[in-house]
Amino acid sequence: FTNASTAAIFPYLELYPTGAGVAIDVTVRIGMPQCEQGNYASSVIPTSTGAASRTADNLVIPTGSWYNQNSGTFFENASWSTTSGSNFPMFWRVDDTTGNNRWNFFYSQAGGQIGVDAYNGGAYQGGFSRVSSIVNNAKVAAAQATNSSNVSFNNNIQTLDVSWSPPTVTRLILGNASDSVFWVTQTKYFPLRASDSQLQLLTQ
Repeated sequence: FTNASTAAIFPYLELYPTGAGVAIDVTVRIGMPQCEQGNYASSVIPTSTGAASRTADNLVIPTGSWYNQNSGTFFENASWSTTSGSNFPMFWRVDDTTGNNRWNFFYSQAGGQIGVDAYNGGAYQGGFSRVSSIVNNAKVAAAQATNSSNVSFNNNIQTLDVSWSPPTVTRLILGNASDSVFWVTQTKYFPLRASDSQLQLLTQ
């Protein structure tokens, strides 16, 4: 890592063999190096003669034995750049490929806030939100179980939702923000409903 005033970078490799006149078998493999300006490294963009761009990274993972449909907890540490618009880019989202059954952690561009909400069979289950200027570089822990869901934003526990029905989902999406920029430094999933005190501990 270096600062924005850096004009050039010169990578090099040094080898320090021991002994004189001794044959040494060396193999050096360099695969797809990259250099970019930003707070975090992104995935490689294959190019050879100049700058290139690509669509945003979206990591999609099928839910299987690792995911508990009845209860669970997500933790994420995320930062984002403020953008204008009226969309809802998402840091993580579990769904059934539709919006009818989903549970997600999002950023509201119009409202300038982050939040967690869910739908089951198209019916809104509830939501939690907090103004983004308070929690930029956010630590967010969200937990759900039948008639028991809550969220902690940077050690601020919200009001328990006692009328919550977890949706049945088929995939996890990490990064769904074609018109916004954010960085996720850590994501964790636990296949159980963490207690409210545990949610606060996760986000301290």
